[in-house]
Amino acid sequence: MSLLYGKSGEPVQIGPLIGRPGGGDIAKSVLKTLEIDFFPTVAHEENISDPGEAAAEEEGLIVPIPLLEEASVVTAPDDPDKVYKHDDDLLIETDVTVDALDSPEIADEYTSGADNAIGGTSTTWLAQTFTTDGIGYTILGVRVMLYRTSTIGTITVAIKATDVNGHPTGADLVSATIDGSITDAIQTENSGDFYDFMFAAGYALAPATKYAIVITVSSGTVYWRYNSSGSYAGGNREHSTNSGGSWTAYASHDYMFQTIKTEMGDVEPFPTVPAVGDGLYVGNASQFDTVRLWVNQQGLGSFTISAKYYNGSTWIALTLLGSGDQIFSYKRTGHRWLSFIRPTDWAVFTVDGNSLYWVKFEVATYSSMTQMPKIGNVSIGVYA
Repeated sequence: MSLLYGKSGEPVQIGPLIGRPGGGDIAKSVLKTLEIDFFPTVAHEENISDPGEAAAEEEGLIVPIPLLEEASVVTAPDDPDKVYKHDDDLLIETDVTVDALDSPEIADEYTSGADNAIGGTSTTWLAQTFTTDGIGYTILGVRVMLYRTSTIGTITVAIKATDVNGHPTGADLVSATIDGSITDAIQTENSGDFYDFMFAAGYALAPATKYAIVITVSSGTVYWRYNSSGSYAGGNREHSTNSGGSWTAYASHDYMFQTIKTEMGDVEPFPTVPAVGDGLYVGNASQFDTVRLWVNQQGLGSFTISAKYYNGSTWIALTLLGSGDQIFSYKRTGHRWLSFIRPTDWAVFTVDGNSLYWVKFEVATYSSMTQMPKIGNVSIGVYA
């Protein structure tokens, strides 16, 4: 049985079965299989004004077989920090609300065969056009596959109309940002990762109409991965070197993207005004090795979070594996996979009457939080 708690020991409001603090029954966990799809490592293009081709370098992977329960097997990476494609299936579902379990509904997408990347800057703008269906829909967000190689500023993803030639045109119809300057907000591995840009309010897209997803960054270079022989029929990759003044279309190229038309369920892991010691608890009846979740809204402010376990007398820091998620701050949107060395002195602790093995994501330092992080789809994994 897997439980998820927060706010200094109070249950987070995450359970149709746990419900709000102080009520509800607890149900058994559901076992599912997670299929992990790795992206090969590829060279990125340093010459962003003259995009070319980059050959993919296939990377061999040795994959151990982790076990969740008897006869329940999932595929796991040999390196826990490897990046893999967005997958909303869970390893083990924690008791969370229907909202927190909901996966977003994707309307338009192209997510296969990424073999190259182009860098965007404050003046070099990147775009992917797409065409809505015959009904149209309200777009709530965009998911794009990005990485960086150096320090960057604020990334903006906008939806624009297109002109008679199919190029982006006019003012932003709607937009969202991620502060790329935050440590670990955007990964540095050129395999890329999917990041979600959720709009503050939805925008109604007309039926059978071509629009453009446009990416810019205030400083530095952010790379957007694409397929150099893409087959998306509703649009293509676009490139501008003069801040959108003119565009060049690449008819056979498609960026990795998804448009989101239903909101992801999520929970807030902390009180409205957090304090040092507040935390999100993830627990299980037996010991485990990984915690997996989606950060649906980037946390902003001056605060840090540490991962701890209970050793029988006090909470102490976990020894984390790899570097990708060592700063588990909720300041990066998208998929987070935290792996750690299972402590030999890990002891059961009782939270709200539930005696389990817990990992606590605790507020270690706090000065301000200008935007509360929101998370969903929390699960755990156990290596054999």
